[in-house]
Amino acid sequence: MTTFTPGPWRINVGHNGAFYITAETNTAIAATYEPNQPMNKIVGAANPEANARLIAASPTMLKALCDVRLELWVDYCLHVGIFDADPAPFNSRPLIVAIDAAITEAVGS
Repeated sequence: MTTFTPGPWRINVGHNGAFYITAETNTAIAATYEPNQPMNKIVGAANPEANARLIAASPTMLKALCDVRLELWVDYCLHVGIFDADPAPFNSRPLIVAIDAAITEAVGS
C-alpha cells in the first residue's frame, strides 16, 4: 500500500492563477494551472479549480469509500446470518468490484 500525506488537504490560490493543494502542515501535494500558462515549464489543464478541489478531497473520499465497503460487508454478513461468511460471493458483486478497483487505484496495490 502506498503511503500518502494524511488529509485533510486544502486549496490555496496563488497570485499567478494557480491552485495549490497542501496538507495541514503546508506540505505541497500538487498544483493546477490555467491552460497555456506555463509555470516552470508545466502546462496547465482545463478547469484547474475543479481539478484542485477533486485532488484536495481525495483523502476524505478514500476514507469514505473504505468505510462504505466495510459497512456493506457487515450488512452482508448480517443478511446471511454469519460473520465468518465466505467473502467470494460478496467480493464478486459489481459494486464491490468497482469499489475495490477504485481503492486499488488510489493506494497502488
